Amino acid sequence: MAKKYLIHFAIAHGEFRYPELQSISELFDFEIKLPESKDELDTSLPFLIVELEKDVHAQFIAQRCILVKAVYELWVVASSKEELHHRNHEISCIWKPFENHSFRFDVTAINHTIPMTRQRDIIEDFAYMDYKGDIDMKNPSVVLAYFEECLSSCQALLVSSSDPNG
Repeated sequence: MAKKYLIHFAIAHGEFRYPELQSISELFDFEIKLPESKDELDTSLPFLIVELEKDVHAQFIAQRCILVKAVYELWVVASSKEELHHRNHEISCIWKPFENHSFRFDVTAINHTIPMTRQRDIIEDFAYMDYKGDIDMKNPSVVLAYFEECLSSCQALLVSSSDPNG
C-alpha cells in the first residue's frame, strides 16, 4: 500500500522538478503518484505531497534529486492545532516504534516566521509522544518536523523522516 511523502524542494528551477522526479522514477523503476489538483502542483511552493510504494523510493529521490532538500514520510495534515494533535494521537502506532531512537524536532514556516518562543511551544506541545531517545541535533535516527504554511488560513502538518541523511 502506498504511503504519502512530503518532498521539500529548493526554490530554484521549479520547472525542472517534475522532469527530475520522473527521471529518477524511471531510472529506479518505480511510480510516483502526483496530486491531481493543479494547485498542489504549484512550483512556486516549496513542498509537494506524493505517494510512493516503498520507503526506498523516497530515499532514491532524496539522494539523487538535486532540487530536493529532503523527503519526509507524511504523518498528519491538519488545518488547526487541535486537529493536528487529535490526528497524531490516532496514529500513535506509526510513531511509537521510534520512541527510543535518537531524534531531532524541526519547526519550519512557509510565508511567515515563527518566533523562537513559539517554536519551543510547538515542540513542547508534542510532549505526549514521550520520546525517550537522545536529542541529537547533528545525526539523529529520526527527524520529526512540523511545517506550518499560511495562505488565507494557516495549515499545519507533522511529518517524519526515519533517515535524515537521505
